[in-house]
Amino acid sequence: MVLILCGIFHASPGCAEEQQNAVALDGLWTRQETLLSIGVVGAAGLASLWDEDFRSEMRRNRSSSIDHLADGFDLLGHPATGLGASALLWGVGTWRDDPHLAQTGQLAFEAVFLSQAATAVVKVGFGRHRPDADEDAWSFRPLSFSDPRHSLSSAHTANAFALAGVLSSRSRKTWTPWLYYGLAGLVGASRVYDDEHWLSDVMVGALIGELSARIAVRFHEDNPGYFFGPTPIGQDGYGLRVGARW
Repeated sequence: MVLILCGIFHASPGCAEEQQNAVALDGLWTRQETLLSIGVVGAAGLASLWDEDFRSEMRRNRSSSIDHLADGFDLLGHPATGLGASALLWGVGTWRDDPHLAQTGQLAFEAVFLSQAATAVVKVGFGRHRPDADEDAWSFRPLSFSDPRHSLSSAHTANAFALAGVLSSRSRKTWTPWLYYGLAGLVGASRVYDDEHWLSDVMVGALIGELSARIAVRFHEDNPGYFFGPTPIGQDGYGLRVGARW
């Protein structure tokens, strides 16, 4: 099976005016996102001063029961789980002719995919050593493609917060953000507990996931005809299609 990333935009034959083809990008990033990014990055930078101490404390308090819980949250936060759950919501919503559910799944899929793409860039760009590699928290090798140097940031956490952000924004219940973000926070904690990431890695991952959710939701608000999802390519391959309807 071949995975191909395709950027394809479609226009109906009846579309004649150029302004109809424009994709609205205004408002995707506001002062709120700037302040949130500065605040979280600053907090992560401060937390990095105690990354090693926090790791040591986690290692001192390990137990078999917490190990099992951490394994469960590790599975819950896996990017494949996020993409699969999003696709399931999308499919069920389409099958049941429920536009709200279908679009929620679509938004979640897009937010998770965006968060993972951004995380991959950050991982390679910083090349930070994972804590289980027996190196200190300040071991960096930028532009590294080696997994032991992909600690910053946490893809699991980014996935969990991308899902939490979309599901919270689409929910009609006031208590659901507490549930979704609470679970996302536990996913992040499990990554530190499992010695896969430093605390500051998880904080940056949470920021990437939250920003991805906000961008996906806002983009759809301004571009309701936009779509992005899996599609067959040729006879033997599958890929991802990006498009817009007008």
